[in-house]
Amino acid sequence: MKRIKVIASNVANSTEKMWLDLNITENLHIDLENEILGSGSVMWEQWHDFNILELDKNNALMDWKNDSFSECKSTIDILNRRLVVGEKIRYIDDGEHYIYRIEEIRDELF
Repeated sequence: MKRIKVIASNVANSTEKMWLDLNITENLHIDLENEILGSGSVMWEQWHDFNILELDKNNALMDWKNDSFSECKSTIDILNRRLVVGEKIRYIDDGEHYIYRIEEIRDELF
């Protein structure tokens, strides 16, 4: 197992960024062994941090660290697929859909 950092930008507004720190398996899928799959942050005027939890077969729940977002149901479609540069991630925030394109994937040291 290794840890990676995924860096993506919103296709409609490239200044809006997202990063995800994730553990991945040998077949380059997200490791689902732990309750918290990783962490991340998304930029809307400032960075907003979240933990990543398994929601269903294809989607992860964004568990916001900021209590004012705790009622928001936000998901990203990153499970059961290989994450590669150029692929798109669908981010849904309270019914609003946003598409992010993966720009970079870095190996991270533990």
